Amino acid sequence: MSITKNQHYVPQFYLKLFTNSRDQLYVFDKFNRRSYLTHVRNAASEGYFYEFPHSGQSSSQNARSDADFEITFKGLDETINPHIVEVTLSELEGGYAKVFTGLLETIEKRGQMDQEQRIALAHFITIQLLRTPETRRTIAELVEKGIPEALGFDKTIEFNPRHMPIEHALHMFNPATQRRMMEVLVSHIWMIGINETDLPLYTSDEPVAKDAHRGPGYGGIGSLGIEIILPLTPKYALILYDSRDYHLLTNLDGTYTSLDKDNILHYNSLQVLQSYRHVYCSSGDLAFAAEVCAENPEICEPERTRLNMQVFSSSHPRAEVRDKVHGHIASSPTDKQNSKKSRKKRFSKR
Repeated sequence: MSITKNQHYVPQFYLKLFTNSRDQLYVFDKFNRRSYLTHVRNAASEGYFYEFPHSGQSSSQNARSDADFEITFKGLDETINPHIVEVTLSELEGGYAKVFTGLLETIEKRGQMDQEQRIALAHFITIQLLRTPETRRTIAELVEKGIPEALGFDKTIEFNPRHMPIEHALHMFNPATQRRMMEVLVSHIWMIGINETDLPLYTSDEPVAKDAHRGPGYGGIGSLGIEIILPLTPKYALILYDSRDYHLLTNLDGTYTSLDKDNILHYNSLQVLQSYRHVYCSSGDLAFAAEVCAENPEICEPERTRLNMQVFSSSHPRAEVRDKVHGHIASSPTDKQNSKKSRKKRFSKR
């Protein structure tokens, strides 16, 4: 089997929407505050990021060759493919790429998204939120700090980094987690933002940005007042609004809205603030990213605190879409192998 060593946590097909004719994009590195041009194959990726520990790993993969770290199905005499997460994500990305192509064709014609597109995009957003280094580090922080705090321990738990890909995969491919997130996303008000400025929209290694209009503690995808922004290209963005706080926008669901300079700068600032390390842009002008980092130096620290206990609202009106999304939940890899402020916006139908 051919092994993909450089494993992407943001799909290459998505990043290519922000590249030049040579499949290159500009990068701002928050850790060392520098910008540079790179090929898309080198962006949003790490060596063996999703690889499960196994006895065949070489020392170059930063792992010992302990046979007892092999993973097997309970009750089955079969070892799990250690590359299964990368394989599964690659298969999903083939479908996502077709969805994006269809969506952008719809946008160019100023058409309206259908329900099938929304459900597929909700699945993309769900997986994208769950697959990144930022999510992995949040999981580790929850185990090391959150659990002891909840149980009243005065000591932290040290998470074995070798086991992190396994824990991450279990979280990412949990059907209940996926279903709940998709139900919430589909229940939001969906709009397409059209960038009317000369400034390009940024994206990042954490491309699904969240704007908590009610303030800290309301940053979950199902929180009251949440706004979710996914840049689609330098000119277009998918924008989702909480249908409770933004109920007056219900009649604009599925329509288009113009984005002015203030909107673009705000959305770009969210990409800088919420990314793990890298911000991506179709042009070389990343001075604004540097400005955001200068004003918020804490976001450039690799070991910054991430834990913020946010939960889904149990009263979210998602029951009516529950049956529609069940068929779009990705099977887990093992299953497959076994068979800062609110702002005024201009809302206008286009």
